[in-house]
Amino acid sequence: MLVRTLTAIAVTVVVGAAPAAANENAFDPSKTKKETRNLKRAYEGCETPDTTTPGGLPVCSELCFEDNGNGPSDYQYEDKKGKPKASCVVKISQKSAKDCSKVADLGLPAVGCEYLVICLTCKGILKSDGVAPIDFSDDGWTLRFDFAAALPDGTRMPTIPLTLIASTPKDGQLNLKTTSLETMQALFGTDASILPVGSILGVENIELSDPLGRTFAK
Repeated sequence: MLVRTLTAIAVTVVVGAAPAAANENAFDPSKTKKETRNLKRAYEGCETPDTTTPGGLPVCSELCFEDNGNGPSDYQYEDKKGKPKASCVVKISQKSAKDCSKVADLGLPAVGCEYLVICLTCKGILKSDGVAPIDFSDDGWTLRFDFAAALPDGTRMPTIPLTLIASTPKDGQLNLKTTSLETMQALFGTDASILPVGSILGVENIELSDPLGRTFAK
């Protein structure tokens, strides 16, 4: 069951938006069809080190959270005695269906198709005070990524930037479960949501943003 019914409003294509910075998790059609991403707090690179490690390496004494233009996120991951207790995990798996009309009640045609199942599970996210867990008053968290696909003949489709709305926070937790069939249909209609059997699907540049649109983890 979907955590939240996705509509054209809830799933947004950011037309013309600059893609997220490239990373080691770029889409690779040669890899397996299932993967897990552990999202880490997003930090800026240290431009001006002001101290050194015990081994003499230059470092910054304070970590700077990433600023995507909306300012750095002041939400926090919970930790205990310096050890993280929080996590945000994205699980992505590709599925193949002989009859896409039976996958979900979306009015899809009875043809074979490939699709992705995308799940987000977060726990231990705190408000800016570093004490209280996020709750309903912190609604509006989003999972952003680039949807990528290679068709059976090897043709690479242009990546499509997508934004999914997570569940309403409760006790420091966030959840999201959906498929590429829902997202693509909401955006482009039924025909565009069908990718033929033999296609390889994946995602790139995943990031979790807080209710103010600030990058929290990636």
